[in-house]
Amino acid sequence: MPTAMANFRTNKNNILLINTVNPGQPFFGIFNGAGKLLHSGSFIDKQEELVGKLKAYLVEHKIDTSDLKKIFVLKGGGSFTASRAGVVLAKAIGFLENISARAVDLKTGESLEDLIKRALRKKQPPAKPFYDREPNITI
Repeated sequence: MPTAMANFRTNKNNILLINTVNPGQPFFGIFNGAGKLLHSGSFIDKQEELVGKLKAYLVEHKIDTSDLKKIFVLKGGGSFTASRAGVVLAKAIGFLENISARAVDLKTGESLEDLIKRALRKKQPPAKPFYDREPNITI
């Protein structure tokens, strides 16, 4: 087992990043308390399977939600469903583990590690869906 993998279970400073808003590129990422990416995994972009995908990801890498110190979720653009699903998942885990879920935005050309380091330096707003356009609701 690689050293980084072994540290998942002993490091209570892990950070979970959830991305459901980038079409075709949804992923989960685990970072250490200094913002170094330890592992990431992509998944099929089906919101109804999001909870199962995260559970499988955490089990596969022997991560327990009690090992998390922070949760960040990428806020919109993206679809309304994707944005809401990511926020709801982050807030549910945060509620269960008594940790805050915070919204972050990925700047053009920014690496994931830089995103997390920036998010750790400055307090981020509470996670809530962000919609970059008016809803298109039809009956």
